[in-house]
Amino acid sequence: MLCRLESRRVALLGTALFAFATSNWTVSGRELWEHPGAELVIALGMLALINRRFTLSGLAFGAAILFRPHLGIGVLAVGLGILWMGRRWLPVLSFGLGAVPGLAAYLAWNWVAYGHFTIIGGYSDVVNAGGVGVPGFLENLAGTLVSPERGVLICSPILLVAILGLRPAWRTSSGPVRVFALAGLAYLASQLALIRFSGGDGFVGYRTCLETLMWCAPLLVRAGALGVKRVGAGWTWALAALSVSFYAAAAFVQGETNAIVNPWTHWAPILVAQQYGVARVVLGAVLGMGGVFAAWGLMRARGNNYDTTGQSASATDKAQLNIRADRYMATINSQ
Repeated sequence: MLCRLESRRVALLGTALFAFATSNWTVSGRELWEHPGAELVIALGMLALINRRFTLSGLAFGAAILFRPHLGIGVLAVGLGILWMGRRWLPVLSFGLGAVPGLAAYLAWNWVAYGHFTIIGGYSDVVNAGGVGVPGFLENLAGTLVSPERGVLICSPILLVAILGLRPAWRTSSGPVRVFALAGLAYLASQLALIRFSGGDGFVGYRTCLETLMWCAPLLVRAGALGVKRVGAGWTWALAALSVSFYAAAAFVQGETNAIVNPWTHWAPILVAQQYGVARVVLGAVLGMGGVFAAWGLMRARGNNYDTTGQSASATDKAQLNIRADRYMATINSQ
């Protein structure tokens, strides 16, 4: 999917970091959570929409509801985005028709499980109580970003590079990429409004915002490539090594935090080290960091420094994105 939007090298690096520098390694790669399936169908839906296959995109996005029901908010946002981009109803109707089977299957399963058709499902107590309220939402937002145990910027500091490149990335991104990012934020807002950000136990890192990262992946990868020019290649590789080593330490010992603790006062690596031993955790971190710097050395040996890649590919990628965006709009307007 990223290869349809970026140069192959940028897409490859972005995919590798998405897999090993985020909690996908210790959550989706560890147990049968609902997140890997949801991320898969979201990626398929984005790829189909980039290729202007509206019904197929709706079918994939509709399946996301089966994994996490409130992903339907993101699906609705994508439908509105298609209308906004093309100002025509036929693509929207095609998209909605494709999403119907997923919603119908979800309602049917709830009827089997709970004896009646319901959208809320197993979260009825939390939702009926009105969610977490405004103070809880604000704490969830802060905790998702910077809490020691679950904060995405603490556990995946490589995302700081992407933040610095968000503004130019947004300006040079096509309509679908912007719509995907807004859909991911809409889903995240619903997630933060419903339940606590800490999201249970039995894993290292964050969990409840993984789908948002997938929605935003096209924008974040472009932002990361542009952010390198502001941060510098050295700092970028250092943050990448720090992010990968964080998850490598947990993955090496198959580590998890076995108790629900205060996410503001506990840091996952310390908890894992206490349970599995400092030596094994450090060894895992060193192996992860070594892998990142081995990749860095290989790229330098081949003359493909990440920093110069971002600079040299920027103008070309921007032109390609503009051409694809123009074609996309023309296709929608012609239907």
